[in-house]
Amino acid sequence: MFSGDFLPFPGLPVSGAGLRFWGLAKGLEARGHTVTLLMPRESLASFDSHFKDLQEHTFTPETVGSKIEEASPDVIVLQHWSLAKTLPATEIPLVIDLHGPLLLETFFQGRQDLAALEREKVEALSRADFLTCAGEVQRKYFYSWMLLSGFNLREERVATIPVSLSPDLPEHKAQGEITFVFGGMFLPWQDPTFALDVVVRRLERRGEGMLKFFAGAHPFVNLPPGEFPALARRLARSERVIMPGLIPHSQLIDEYRSAHVAVDVMAQNPERELAFSTRTVEYLWCGLPVIHHNYSELSPYIKEYQAGWVVDPTDEAMIRDAIDEIFNDTDLVQRFSRNAQRLVRERLTWDKTIDPLDRFCRNPVKRAERKSAGAPSSLLIEIQRETRRIGFENSVLRERVHRQDRTLQTIMQETARRRRRAMYRLLARLRNLAKAMLGTDKPILLDAGEAKVLPELLGTRRYGQSFVASRDNLCRIDVLFATYPRVNTQDIHFHLEEQPSQQDDIVTLKVNAAEIQDWHFHPFRFAPLADSAGKRYLFSLDSPLSVEGDAVTVWSYVERTTADTVRYENGKPVDGQLVFEVRYSPEGC
Repeated sequence: MFSGDFLPFPGLPVSGAGLRFWGLAKGLEARGHTVTLLMPRESLASFDSHFKDLQEHTFTPETVGSKIEEASPDVIVLQHWSLAKTLPATEIPLVIDLHGPLLLETFFQGRQDLAALEREKVEALSRADFLTCAGEVQRKYFYSWMLLSGFNLREERVATIPVSLSPDLPEHKAQGEITFVFGGMFLPWQDPTFALDVVVRRLERRGEGMLKFFAGAHPFVNLPPGEFPALARRLARSERVIMPGLIPHSQLIDEYRSAHVAVDVMAQNPERELAFSTRTVEYLWCGLPVIHHNYSELSPYIKEYQAGWVVDPTDEAMIRDAIDEIFNDTDLVQRFSRNAQRLVRERLTWDKTIDPLDRFCRNPVKRAERKSAGAPSSLLIEIQRETRRIGFENSVLRERVHRQDRTLQTIMQETARRRRRAMYRLLARLRNLAKAMLGTDKPILLDAGEAKVLPELLGTRRYGQSFVASRDNLCRIDVLFATYPRVNTQDIHFHLEEQPSQQDDIVTLKVNAAEIQDWHFHPFRFAPLADSAGKRYLFSLDSPLSVEGDAVTVWSYVERTTADTVRYENGKPVDGQLVFEVRYSPEGC
């Protein structure tokens, strides 16, 4: 296995590409393969004290052939296509791992040789027999390149292996005052400046908390630093920022383990949209919940597992709110920390994700069809033209959606303010009294019996319902709501716990009342609970900021429809049963 970057051997820092490739190697070793793992000798130029011990793990372009001859491998695995030009002609099956869109990274470096690199990429991929990449979004991006490189797309020659780390997760022990971390190389296709500036301003305004900035220029690859130098100068002026720079990987992990939250919000661009970020997975692996942008392939993972805060990278208020919630609700941060490691343990460890590469290495089959690269084909030119057109249209569309979101947000804020005025609240209270006096809230007949709407869900009021799960993999609870009917503005909180009562919620979800439809079941989805069969659960709903006239409610049967359910109001058992449905994976989520 030939890496194009330095690897996380003891005493060395690590790049995302190196950590990704390390995960592939360790995954194969875990399946019983013997792996020879090599990195560029120049990567050790800045670490002379380690050179002697690690020399056997290095190669130069001149020694690639001898390293292959010495190892006599069944399969060769390359980290990215740019290394293919160093390989001698060989009949050994070749795998290329495409960790990310390398040409897009090159574009952001401002290089002028993209046309030559396109030909080099097609030539390199034409030599491969099997490809791996880090995400499903990336896999679709690489289809066109595979077609240009002579692949038969009717065959399965590309597989997704997410960025994965060791199944032996470190123990997370946050210490001292709330500490945020950011780590990584200075790379021109990454821009975390907006979010980090917001974080520092918020810490300074609150007069509490610290940001640790573990970042610096790449040790041996000369890359434009992008926005990072100016950012670093600003951060250095704040008393709320510590800047250790790049440190050995083992030391970095210790720092992550003792921090509270990672700031992981990047400005949106085509490269970041395709990236399956290594740094993000490592944060989660260390038990760090992340403040993460809302457009990556990892965003749904984080949202589903409640492993952090998924935010619009351009929305300062949204980032500020996440920071304030971190300071105001330490129990939530601890729960998100546990969820972060649960996400990695269930979905992103190398023993679980390595299957596609393991299968190929056990039965390596060379491709019959080959194609040499020449001048860019008309298809490639058309793909480039279409990519630029789509990129422009997407940028225009995103701007329109952003303006509409801002307009809607303004309307909702004004609506919420208006409904909190004394006169509006008095009228709402009088309307509710009139309904009670006139008897307009009489029960109606539903399928399972008579049902009625409960009083508005507001303030300290909480409605709950217990039930016994009939199957494993409970994954969704649908609740019948009423909106009166009007657009309401405040958040509804959904809690799920196992009975007898546990210390923490198993699930905590939030939905804005504006998304609730009148006389509709609203679904609350969560990661399947594998061993739910026969267990008793309690879900509850509250909306602390809602007021009369700006609140939703739920429907309840007058009498229980099943014997093993109990309805609760403010934690006390009462008659009746909420109108709800439960669903189970895989068909119901």
